[in-house]
Amino acid sequence: GIEAIPADLPETDITDSSSIENLIAETKADAVIHCAAFTNVDLAETEKETCRKINSDGTLNVALACRKNDIKLVYISTDYVFSGEGNTPFETDCKTAPCNYYGETKLMGENAVKDNCNKYFIVRCIVVIDCVKLA
Repeated sequence: GIEAIPADLPETDITDSSSIENLIAETKADAVIHCAAFTNVDLAETEKETCRKINSDGTLNVALACRKNDIKLVYISTDYVFSGEGNTPFETDCKTAPCNYYGETKLMGENAVKDNCNKYFIVRCIVVIDCVKLA
């Protein structure tokens, strides 16, 4: 009974506030799962403006549109908002200290959600790659 309404470039651009506001208002959704992101961690170090525009400014646009339309927002973030140091798992209330520019912009996105959206969930994903040597 759940209908998903996908949105992607070029029809929907989260860096264009009117584009995202119109989409969210038109769909009359119960919730938005915000998956859009600049995720190339290495390229983020040289494409800083584009990375910030998508991960921070775009997220602000989504958060504001959700608040305006009283819609829940699920924001997909990352463990890169932490330093990466230590040997115990990070708790949700651990001090953030982004380990790179990508992590900085995702933390900016988290803050945009916290500061501008009334109903939200922030999910910090951890990517674990298991390397296997093929014989």
